[in-house]
Amino acid sequence: MAGVELRINTGTSLVTLGTLVGGVPSATISKIPSSELLTVSQNPTFITNILTAPVILQETYVQKIVSVDQTKVVENVPNALAGYIPTVLLSSPTSVNVTLINMKSWRQEQAVVLFSSVASASDNAEELSDSILQGFTCTSVQNLPESKVTQLVKACRPRDGRNKVVLKESQLTCMYNNVKDVSNLTFTDFPADMLLYYNLGTLTKVNCESYFRALGGADFSVLSSVLNRQSLLFTYAKDCLGISGVRTQQDSGGGLNRTQVEILGNMSCTLDPTYIQNSDPLILEKLKNCRDLSDTQVTAIQTLLFSGNTSYGNSSTWNQQTLVQLGILPLYFNQDFWGIFSSVPCTTGNITEATSTDPSFPLGYDSTQFDACLDNGFLKENIAAITEKVIETSFLTVVLNKLNQLFPSGLPNSVVQILNAVSRVATVSDINKWNITTIDVLSSLMNSINGDWTSDQSKAVIMKYLSVAGNTLGTAEINAIGSNLCSLDPSVLKTITADSLKSANAVNASSCSIDQQSALYSIAKSSFSTQRSDPRVYYQLISSYLGGAPVEDIIALSALNISMDITTFLNLNPDVIKALNVNTVINLMGRNKADLKLFENTTTVRMWAAQQYSSDLALLGLSGGKADPVSSTAAPATTVTTLLTNTTITQTNQTVNATTGSGVVHRGSGLWLVSLCVGLLTITLHTL
Repeated sequence: MAGVELRINTGTSLVTLGTLVGGVPSATISKIPSSELLTVSQNPTFITNILTAPVILQETYVQKIVSVDQTKVVENVPNALAGYIPTVLLSSPTSVNVTLINMKSWRQEQAVVLFSSVASASDNAEELSDSILQGFTCTSVQNLPESKVTQLVKACRPRDGRNKVVLKESQLTCMYNNVKDVSNLTFTDFPADMLLYYNLGTLTKVNCESYFRALGGADFSVLSSVLNRQSLLFTYAKDCLGISGVRTQQDSGGGLNRTQVEILGNMSCTLDPTYIQNSDPLILEKLKNCRDLSDTQVTAIQTLLFSGNTSYGNSSTWNQQTLVQLGILPLYFNQDFWGIFSSVPCTTGNITEATSTDPSFPLGYDSTQFDACLDNGFLKENIAAITEKVIETSFLTVVLNKLNQLFPSGLPNSVVQILNAVSRVATVSDINKWNITTIDVLSSLMNSINGDWTSDQSKAVIMKYLSVAGNTLGTAEINAIGSNLCSLDPSVLKTITADSLKSANAVNASSCSIDQQSALYSIAKSSFSTQRSDPRVYYQLISSYLGGAPVEDIIALSALNISMDITTFLNLNPDVIKALNVNTVINLMGRNKADLKLFENTTTVRMWAAQQYSSDLALLGLSGGKADPVSSTAAPATTVTTLLTNTTITQTNQTVNATTGSGVVHRGSGLWLVSLCVGLLTITLHTL
């Protein structure tokens, strides 16, 4: 009914909104009693609706439920929203309900903390969810039997009907180091990504094809470029599969035929442009799985498409269905491709609601046509409809320019909150005129799905928000900003409280300066001080901040059996790493120490190794370092005798002199002689 205002101040009123709950400010949810929000969590329709709401609303809702009873967060928080539970609240479970935990959706940092207790309590690794298995680390499995560790690794393999277990490089190398000597398993028993680190020297002509078939399902972007594994893997693949060269239209032999492309699978993402454009067209289907493509690879893909010798036919027949069939590939293509779909200038009228809601929009426009056909008045009334569709930089710039015309004094909160990717083409001058007053607006702006910010842009956005009275870097702000905290001055970071950081998601501080990391570590050390009684949990909670730790804290950690992963080690302060000896590093990395050999060509490891003695490095299979100190040879007997005689005479004279002085204690020559002999014996043994 017109004129009637719906008051949203109870759990029931929130449920009544249905799908409109996404438009409720997070501040409104914060004011509703926690007990009522806990009650409506039992309503499956409400949970479905809030899952479509902005992240900040979901997070605020969970924090209200958590506040009811922090000892029952696993029981109280709905399964699909468990990812918003502060990780620290999962670090010391009083009991482990594997079935309940297994049903929930966890972030990786949560799974890392939960993994040890869940794996220990579980009788069947095969039944653990991908959400839990993503928490596998050497720290969490170091006290488990080897047979169980092998079962857990095997449980992470590709399985029909199961989501892929997404793992980071340090987790994958840990897995490989734990199972590399297990002989009764086949390549398909392992996660495909783990096979990226397999010892290629053990491959034979008998098993190499099976290896590369299993490896074809891996995500090759996981590999650190410094390892140079991608080119090495392809070298071995060429030898195994008989890939002798590049196939061209004039040469039907060699190159990548259909069978070879099928076997290589995702390795296609690592191939040089020449291989891509001359391979069997099946390679296009494999390239759809790539996380990223270089400009030269994109050019090669377009060359292959334009050849007309693919399942997509001649370019003159391409249409919207072609775009759908090409999957993610068109997002990489340049104007040579998109020009085929461009229509004539805007002669049929401006962009309308019907136009903007068409699934193919803005297909058919280039940036000039888009500018001419997008009326400012229509844009003002349909901002979200437009910003949700456009992704190409020139189109984004057109939209922002028009918005700046519509709001010359600066964009209001309501507009800034729905800018989406348009925000990323703004200048610092633009941002400084925006209104960014609420956490809802900040959270929307910082959503990584819309692309990366430059450091200057990020700083401008955050400082604009902090310029509003009452706004601080609290837990919600830290979660929204994430690694963009590294764009802020250390003095600003120091305003974060220990409690705020403790309840926040872990911040990836690897791009921060040493001063910034030092500021964050100092806060984190205080945040997690109560977890120090469990070194494993303490390390897992504070690991992302250790880049700012002083050398004495890292040495202290080395005595706690934490098995620091290689990624965390490489992100330590370089000056701290230089100060660590081999024995300390071995103790620090524990079951991950073998990764030092894998990463021996990184600048950090080479710098550290150069400070160590060669014999010490040999313990890690590393070469180089300093020459071992030269041992002095034992002194001739006559020299020792002379030394003993001269020293005895000197000492006797000192003893005599001492007895003639008043108040001086006499030192017995017998005791002195015993001491001297012991000293000489020690020297002699040392030189042998």
